[in-house]
Amino acid sequence: NAPGQTITYEFEVTNTGNVTLTDPVSVSDSRIASVTCPALPAAGLVPSASIVCTGTDVTTQEDVDTGVVENTASATSGTTTSDPVTRRVFATRVAELVVEKTATDINFTLPGDIVTYQYVVTNEGNITVVDPITVDDNLIQNTVCPALPAGGLLPGASLTCTGEYVVTQDNLDIGVVVNTATATDGNLTSAPDSETIPANANPAVELMKSSTDGPFSAVGDVLTYAFSMETTGNVTLAGERCVVDDMIG
Repeated sequence: NAPGQTITYEFEVTNTGNVTLTDPVSVSDSRIASVTCPALPAAGLVPSASIVCTGTDVTTQEDVDTGVVENTASATSGTTTSDPVTRRVFATRVAELVVEKTATDINFTLPGDIVTYQYVVTNEGNITVVDPITVDDNLIQNTVCPALPAGGLLPGASLTCTGEYVVTQDNLDIGVVVNTATATDGNLTSAPDSETIPANANPAVELMKSSTDGPFSAVGDVLTYAFSMETTGNVTLAGERCVVDDMIG
């Protein structure tokens, strides 16, 4: 299930002939350099009798990626050699990608500002990812991922993709940018990861007051004023607008 695991094998060697074997028994295995066999009984290995040899093999990442360990062995005593026997041990293969999305450069004050994201994609499975990785973000069309390392993305290894989002007026009015990303190698897709970035919201208006009337000269003269308001903040102001003047009821 993981590289570096030890598989222990037993090799039961049986004398299926009709003469006693007196030469030491050895086992040759396609993967195991050294197989240990016990000494023969004092009278030799009589017909139908058996001895058990042992050997160990250590799995590699290639074995996990392939999904099976296959090896072939034969036993020899003097000039007598057995037919080869092949055995397979299957791996439990787990494929899993995890993406962690982070805003690394937050500029969220005006429409057109850019928020930069990093997507750290980690191979959390036990098999090597060999197909190119891409990131799908619901707000960003063009995310950029580097090529995989030579030999693929090993279990536990990560690579970092990037993306940029251009802030809109709607984002400022809502007050946040919320987006979700997944990573895939074309066969395997990660669980989604979201990031929420608050806006630097600044609701503000400027009031301008003017009058075109000349100087007044008597009680009861009417003075006319004009009021204009301008939005000077960075968010759209909704609802009715009114002016309160301490002299005008």
